[in-house]
Amino acid sequence: MTYERIDYSLHDGYIHTWLVTGPQHSFLEFGPDLQTPSRRLEALAQRAETTSRDPDFTTQPVERATASDGEVHIGDYSGQWDLFHCMEDHFLDLSDATQKGSLRAWAYTGLESPAPQRVSLTLTTTDFADVWINGEHVHRQLRTVSATLRPPTKPVTGTFQVMLNEGTNDVVVRFETITPGSTPFVLALRAAADQDLSVALPTLISRVDRRRHLEAVFQAAYIQQYVFTQYDKVAVNWPDKGESAVPAEATDTEEADTKTAEGKITIRVQTPAGRVYGEAERKGGASQTAEMGFTYKYPNGQLEALLIPPPEEYYTGDMRVSRTLRFWGLDNEPYTETPKGSFPERRSEALLSAARCEANIYSEIAKMAVGWWSRLELPLILETARRVQDQNVAPDTPSLLGLIGMLMRFGEEQGFPADLRQPIAAAIANARYGEPGTVAGELESRALLSAVCEILGGQLLPDVTFTASGESGQWHQEEGERRALAWIHARATRGFSAPGSDTVYAETILALAHLIDFAGSDTLWEMGAVLLDKILFLLATNCYKGVFGSARGSTTTRGVLGGYLEATSGITKLMWGTGVYNMDLAAPVSLALLQNYELPVMLQTIATDVPEAVWSQEHHDPKEAGATANGISIVAYRTPDFMLSATQDAYPGQAGSDEHAWQATLAPGATVFVNHPVCAGLSDAQRPNFWRGNGARPRVVQWQDALIALYVLPAGDWMGFTHAYFPIHAFDEHVLRGSWAFARKGNGYIALTASEGLSLTRTGHSAYRELRSSGSQNVWLCQMGRTALDGDFAAFQDRVLALPLTYAASDTNTLPGVRWTTLRSDELQLDWAGPFLMNGEITPVAGDHHIANPYCVAPFPADLLDIHYEGTVMRLSFEKQ
Repeated sequence: MTYERIDYSLHDGYIHTWLVTGPQHSFLEFGPDLQTPSRRLEALAQRAETTSRDPDFTTQPVERATASDGEVHIGDYSGQWDLFHCMEDHFLDLSDATQKGSLRAWAYTGLESPAPQRVSLTLTTTDFADVWINGEHVHRQLRTVSATLRPPTKPVTGTFQVMLNEGTNDVVVRFETITPGSTPFVLALRAAADQDLSVALPTLISRVDRRRHLEAVFQAAYIQQYVFTQYDKVAVNWPDKGESAVPAEATDTEEADTKTAEGKITIRVQTPAGRVYGEAERKGGASQTAEMGFTYKYPNGQLEALLIPPPEEYYTGDMRVSRTLRFWGLDNEPYTETPKGSFPERRSEALLSAARCEANIYSEIAKMAVGWWSRLELPLILETARRVQDQNVAPDTPSLLGLIGMLMRFGEEQGFPADLRQPIAAAIANARYGEPGTVAGELESRALLSAVCEILGGQLLPDVTFTASGESGQWHQEEGERRALAWIHARATRGFSAPGSDTVYAETILALAHLIDFAGSDTLWEMGAVLLDKILFLLATNCYKGVFGSARGSTTTRGVLGGYLEATSGITKLMWGTGVYNMDLAAPVSLALLQNYELPVMLQTIATDVPEAVWSQEHHDPKEAGATANGISIVAYRTPDFMLSATQDAYPGQAGSDEHAWQATLAPGATVFVNHPVCAGLSDAQRPNFWRGNGARPRVVQWQDALIALYVLPAGDWMGFTHAYFPIHAFDEHVLRGSWAFARKGNGYIALTASEGLSLTRTGHSAYRELRSSGSQNVWLCQMGRTALDGDFAAFQDRVLALPLTYAASDTNTLPGVRWTTLRSDELQLDWAGPFLMNGEITPVAGDHHIANPYCVAPFPADLLDIHYEGTVMRLSFEKQ
């Protein structure tokens, strides 16, 4: 085999360019205790004992020039070697590929040494890895402590010495993880040597200069917004010639080439599954913007912009160079900021919208509801029925509940396919029940979903013996009722473990909608209906122009990137007419089909009420012990022009996961927040990741329209900075003045600053969406404003810049602190350990109420809620029946 070599530099000693194949997936049978530390350690040790220290392949890894090049066969695995460029976190990150069981992947690089020398290598992996240098096994790394899969799952690091030869040294890393469904899967390798090292990768592409040119163009490209709505133009951008092209999205092509490389390329817009919806030839390079048309041309959901050479060069010219940029699109779904339509109209709209989606079991349910029987995707339904009973994958209770509801609601319809009844019945009988908490990071709502599946499955098949338990359907119904009642009562009276979670609220609504319509128990119906009322009330009081603007105990990555993709947006659009239908179909479809519940008019009125200012407080802790000493408190301040919300003083300094500590909302796309990232990726398998959650939780205190967030990062922090999500494209105006960043949307304003300074990222994967501030200790301040109170945008800026501000709240405290006077003349003082002072007085940051706002004041815990609006009272009673 004849090949060329491509040279790359190291980045701070880290190898950033690899040839990768995998992952290979295999199922491990060791029961529901997978996530426990002792069992996981045992499983890892068993893998190590049975895994050979010999390389799995003998052929040379190489970058392919044609579709058939670079094939690799290892046991029952067949794949190809693909080029992988690490981002600024140095990780070779395959987290998107995680499944239940064991995952194994292989990475190759060539380390070029100018002379024989001893080198120190530092390997960081998720769980288990072997390293070979020039065919010799030199290191095995195995997680031996802290092996729980409860997020955050931190990689393990080991350092070892190797001897390199002069010239190219073959480095192979085989790395593995054990996952119950969603776990990081990463690798990083750092080299420390007396003489400089570089990377040399073999390639079958003969035209090396042209390949370098294309690589430079592709690696410099970025998309400057994560979500494109109906009339947005999808566009790929390149930095200006005067800017460093890729400081954050690390590529090793020489900077001069990156700045000047220009030429015709092909951009293909497709789904992650590879279905192509648009392709065009465009000019790529410095200062270019390549538009790909309006978003309504493309389907709803996650999309990719695939950058490749022109087709004749890519397919027949042996130039298989490419790069994928990911984003989300909302096709023909209009966002509504003010209430629109009657409920029957919105119900029909919701079902038609879902029926047009290429999504999941709930799009098929919507097709049945609108009578599109001939358009049903029977293979999708049958595959769902197979998957929900498959022990090789993580339990999927939302899909199982969809199948049960489908059979109960439509099973006797004339158009219902007879071929579906038996597979759905088999799925119900063979599925697992009563195992909440067995999946890493599992939402608390999964326990209720499991219980409701058990109730309704037992009702459907009372005399059938269920496979996993050996018990009858009747037994399962009774067991499910017991579990569901206990879960509902705890959340009704004491709130949620992850308060404000859009995903938990949406899944809870999904479960309650089925319980209300199909459960045979009057008690379950009544308790389910009042909890549904309560959740919709919480959504209503935290809804700003259709955006669920609350801080959250748990969320998804796409859920924090504006209001378009969070899980409750379709619920609010259906129930009171503000929001948008997105890819979260389950709850909106189930609510649209709900027969035995009607939304109280008062809740719809509160949701669309626009008072001058509303200050809301909530405290949640569903555990019986602890009262207000534990749990999480959320506050929110809502005006006609903005909303600001935070989790008050929630576990500062502790390791974070998928929480969302605070958020400012000016519009659906114009949301702002700060977090501490632990990696550069956006996979939900990473908890935390680049935008979701925090490596170390901040100390956050909000008082009405002003907020202080203190950050103390752990020693040796992997990323070394905090940053703000600041989407330039979504604002009407923005400006950086002094140490502050300002933005305007409509009549609402935001001002943001950090004690360690901030800068707008202009290149790379977060270009024009990020304000970055380096440093292990930092103070972020947020001040909101309005035209009605603060004058025009320029006047708002001048007033903020003139505010008294002193960092380090006390002379004796070496940790971050601040004394700051807000626009409303309140002096706020906060440091890392001391009390919160307002105007010199110690001020509690959390009240002793479960809910306290102009519409409802209820103690904690609350056996009932009295909700008031203009002289009318609606009482929700949660007393046990």
